[in-house]
Parts: sequence; structure tokens; C-alpha cells
Amino acid sequence: MFEFTLANGVAWVAVFVFMAGAIANWVAPPGMRAAYEHWGYPAGFHYVTSVAEFLAALLLSFPATRIAGAALGGLVMAAALGTVVYNREFTHAVGPAIIGALCAWAGWLAL
Repeated sequence: MFEFTLANGVAWVAVFVFMAGAIANWVAPPGMRAAYEHWGYPAGFHYVTSVAEFLAALLLSFPATRIAGAALGGLVMAAALGTVVYNREFTHAVGPAIIGALCAWAGWLAL
């Protein structure tokens, strides 16, 4: 039975965010593909991001693997944050920073 706790609530918000990101990166509309190209990533790298986000969501779904999911999600967001900061797209840094903080919170609550 599912018990609603703050730890579960935060984790499930992160799960939904990463699932949405995984779907968006898998589909990758032309603008997203152009952004990946602009950032210097090879063609098809959006699939790598999609799989990593899906795995983070999957791991965050279960209390036993929640810390690993938070760590993976945090790494994905750190890479996204590094990418946009390196490319001086500072307005795009807010999303990865917030989601990275959400991952840290989910991982901390899972301890």
C-alpha cells in the first residue's frame, strides 16, 4: 500500500518531471535537436539523455533505489546546468538548478 509522506511526495514529483523529460528528449522536436547540435553534442545524444532521465525516474519510484535515482537525476541535471552555463544561456539554467535541488531533497529524505 502506498503511504503518502513528504519523502514519497517529493520523490514522485521528481519521477513525473524526469518522465516528462525522458519523453520530450526521446521525441526531440526539431528545436530541441537543434539545441543539442548547437551545444556540440553528437546526433542522437538526446536519446542518451532520455534513457538517463527514464532510469532516474524508475529508480526514484522505489524507496529501496531512491538514493541512486536521486544521484543519477542530479548528475543529469548537473550536466544540463553545465551545458547551458558553458554556452552562456543563463536563463536556461534555472530549470536544471531547481530539478537538481529537487533530486538532492529527494535523496536526503530517503536517507
